[in-house]
Amino acid sequence: MKSKLLLLLSVILMSGCSLFQPEIVVQTELVYTKVTCPDYPAPAGIHMMPVKPRAIQDVDGLVWVGFTPRHYGDMGINHQEFIRYIKAQKGQIKYYHSCIIDFNIEINRLQNLKTMNHD
Repeated sequence: MKSKLLLLLSVILMSGCSLFQPEIVVQTELVYTKVTCPDYPAPAGIHMMPVKPRAIQDVDGLVWVGFTPRHYGDMGINHQEFIRYIKAQKGQIKYYHSCIIDFNIEINRLQNLKTMNHD
């Protein structure tokens, strides 16, 4: 009899923690964190080709300013460099605008919805 009581007592003690389990309560709360975007690579700098205007005086004494065909072509290349650089800058601005501003506006909207639901 003593051994049965000892066996019963040891089983109860060993399984004691598993018999009285508290109810587990899981509570979730959405936390919105504002985003900081990584640095967008800066556009490559502008590399200008040398353009040298030439002045020519005609027989009537009028002075004409012009370019040699090579310098005129270099001026076109410089113009394309400006266009490339401006487009790259616009891309950088759009990246930061959509990444930071639009995302943070959405976070503010969601936080306002959350506070309105709690009130």
